Amino acid sequence: MRPIVAVDIDGTLAEYHKHLGDHICRYFGMEWKQHPIYDPWDGEGNYEDYFGITQAQYREAKLAFRQGGFKRWAPVMPGVAALRHTLTGLKQTHDLEVWVTTTRPWNRLDSTDPDTRHWLDRHFPLYDHLLYDDNKYERLAEIVDRDRVVAVVDDLPEMWAQAARVFGH
Repeated sequence: MRPIVAVDIDGTLAEYHKHLGDHICRYFGMEWKQHPIYDPWDGEGNYEDYFGITQAQYREAKLAFRQGGFKRWAPVMPGVAALRHTLTGLKQTHDLEVWVTTTRPWNRLDSTDPDTRHWLDRHFPLYDHLLYDDNKYERLAEIVDRDRVVAVVDDLPEMWAQAARVFGH
């Protein structure tokens, strides 16, 4: 039975919010608020409120972000090279299987999937499988034996809670 490590993309592997924030500011001709004198967005509340734009404006900018293929160019988060090195070693020594799990819009794969795979092939090519779902860890447990999942790497506390509930560790 091959052990599995599940790894999130946005906020874990890819610097998604800063990249999207840069786009939103350029899109609307605004000065970027994430400057040392400002507090960076803490993940609480709606992202559009952080920028002082309406939900409709946010959706417009985010659609342009997706359709423009900007996810292909998201910067890599600090620490990803070390994670990649560690997981590559574990794949060789323990026959580890790496699943990239994401809540990216799984029902809109027209551009999301090619853009995601392009980014992963450039920055995290060691993955074996890619899973899109709003409830990604619950879905993973439906696909594989949950006892095979030995670790989850994710930036969001609510995803840690989901993983702990689903995998029991």
